[in-house]
Amino acid sequence: MMILNKLKTVALLAIMSSLLLLMGDLLGGIQGLTIALVLSIILNGSMYFFSDKIVLGMYQAQKLPETEYNWIYEIVSDLSHEMRLPMPKLWLVKDPMANAFATGRNPSNSSIAVTSGILSILTPDDTASASMASLFIVHPFTSGGLMELFSTHPTMKKRVEKLYTIHQQKGY
Repeated sequence: MMILNKLKTVALLAIMSSLLLLMGDLLGGIQGLTIALVLSIILNGSMYFFSDKIVLGMYQAQKLPETEYNWIYEIVSDLSHEMRLPMPKLWLVKDPMANAFATGRNPSNSSIAVTSGILSILTPDDTASASMASLFIVHPFTSGGLMELFSTHPTMKKRVEKLYTIHQQKGY
């Protein structure tokens, strides 16, 4: 499954790079093609290695204080262990909007960000469900047809089925 996910990512980056190279060739001939090639290498490398940092920086995320939110660390640690995933880094986004999201290029470099708004309204049980959803979305590509190749998340049906199964197993 992990190899298939990597192949899909490489295919998507290759298609996007090909379009950039084609535009470079059409606009500038061999010089345009060369510039587009260098630009595509820089853009793809930057996005692959730094997209999580870019997103967290856009939201001015700060490390979630473990002393204040140790219950969140415990929940995420338990869920990570149960799903056999490494513990993601936890971040706080100071925003009154209730939201949480996951980012990272792979499970070893994953992060989960929660807003101050969601922390003010969720109970620890609710947080466990939200964290599980974020951990599930860390693996956005699923096997399937051509439409799923370019999907950024599993279908809603698949997410709900997975979360329902986990909910039953955990007894929430």
